[in-house]
Amino acid sequence: MPRRAHRFTAPRATDALRALALMTLWATSGCGDLTEIVLTIDTDLAVPAEIDQVQVAITGPTRPVAPLMVDLTAASAPAFPLTLGLTPAGALSPVSIEVVGLQAGAPIVTRDVQTSYVSGTSRLLSILLTLSCRDIMCPTDQTCALGACAPLAQPGATLPPWLGKVPGRMSTEATLILGRSVWANGWHSCATKGTSFSCWGRNLDGELGIGTTATVTTRRAVVGLPPPHAVGLGEYHSCICDQTGQAWCWGNNSDGQVGPDVGQDHLTPTAVAGISDCVQIASGGFHTCALRTGGVVSCWGQNTSGQCGQPNTTKAVTVPKQVPTLGGVSELRAGETYTCARQNNGAVVCWGDNTQGQLGDGTLLSRETPARVSNLGNLSELVAGRFFACGKLESGGVSCWGYNVVGGVGSTLGGPARIPVPVPGIDDALQIGIGRNHACVLHVTGGVSCWGDNQFYQLGDATGLSSVTPVDVVDIPNDATSLAIGDVHSCARRASGAIVCWGQNTLQQLGDDDTGAFQMRPINVIGF
Repeated sequence: MPRRAHRFTAPRATDALRALALMTLWATSGCGDLTEIVLTIDTDLAVPAEIDQVQVAITGPTRPVAPLMVDLTAASAPAFPLTLGLTPAGALSPVSIEVVGLQAGAPIVTRDVQTSYVSGTSRLLSILLTLSCRDIMCPTDQTCALGACAPLAQPGATLPPWLGKVPGRMSTEATLILGRSVWANGWHSCATKGTSFSCWGRNLDGELGIGTTATVTTRRAVVGLPPPHAVGLGEYHSCICDQTGQAWCWGNNSDGQVGPDVGQDHLTPTAVAGISDCVQIASGGFHTCALRTGGVVSCWGQNTSGQCGQPNTTKAVTVPKQVPTLGGVSELRAGETYTCARQNNGAVVCWGDNTQGQLGDGTLLSRETPARVSNLGNLSELVAGRFFACGKLESGGVSCWGYNVVGGVGSTLGGPARIPVPVPGIDDALQIGIGRNHACVLHVTGGVSCWGDNQFYQLGDATGLSSVTPVDVVDIPNDATSLAIGDVHSCARRASGAIVCWGQNTLQQLGDDDTGAFQMRPINVIGF
């Protein structure tokens, strides 16, 4: 049966802190040949935003006194990692340690360990309270470690020796993946932090990958996910390439875009059969494509507009199929019902739905075979939004094509832009991102500006007025490092590691633990 966090009566916070400080001092002072275990406790959760207390219960032949409770909101709260020296009281025998992180009295994450003293040695036992274990329930003989259930027992002889120095904090820095550390599409977003890849926002189809379709108002770690090498979020599903080249997807599977069991949504990541050499991955509305070793592309899922590069059909492409005649690809992106690729020779080609000019070939004819985008200079980045696409030029400029009713391509054209048109006023673009009807650019200065539809304040200028020319996002003082754009919300990562989002929030896509309709200006995502 699943285990539950053990609750116990703890001494006052001030007493616990004093005891912890004394034991830390003792533990680091050197103990000769005494048998001891030095316990360190660390976390990648935001403190005290995600946990405000840590409780420690120790059973077995040991002193000091337990349990202990550390109030992380107190001014005198010790810094992580917390350190605790344990010495035996009597015969050497197993000792059990339970560490619980709580928020407002409710257990958020628990880690249990059973270990033992080793005569004549000092051993180091490190316990990590990680976001990836937040919603994991394990059998009574197991504990959660880094998002997976693992044995409780860690024999003392297997623990590393205690060398008299407290180990450094576990990494909570952003992990840069292909130049980015935050991603968005549809109504959800994801980001890296240390060992965690976490998501927030819409979860009606399981696109957050947390094992449930429950609504959550703050970030959650994707369950059982290997470290990503590339990330591709779709409208209602999510995918990555892991560091071995295996592709993983989760979320809506109405057309086989996640796996061959069409109609069965996947609430946790599923390995994509046949894609073990994945370099990049792109997720659209209901289809997925992977750039593979050698520069070829394979797609699967919905193909009603030829977006998988196969003959148009209402029947889903349930297993990955290579896009014929396409090779030498260096970058891959997917819109709702179309796909684009940048080739090594500088050409950009697109295929699929073209009713809004999103293929950029000068026509409104949809096609299943890749067609070259016209009137486009040399690019250093390609992005695809829901109904339009953009490219970042090597010169720092930006050109866009496709749907333009509310100025998403940065032009006063009333109808679709059938070929790329330059966005005025941009000559120093570092990154670009586009959503449903708006787009944003990260400048080399660290500032962010956006243009297009502003119905839900997704431009971030706090006016609510749409604009065909870029307007500056407020409250980001030239310190942004990564950019991510969803359908009607926008996000940026700052140099401090914090993530801010703005725009629509009806599906909690801003990650600020609020259910308000929108935010006019950037608001912090809890946990970063």
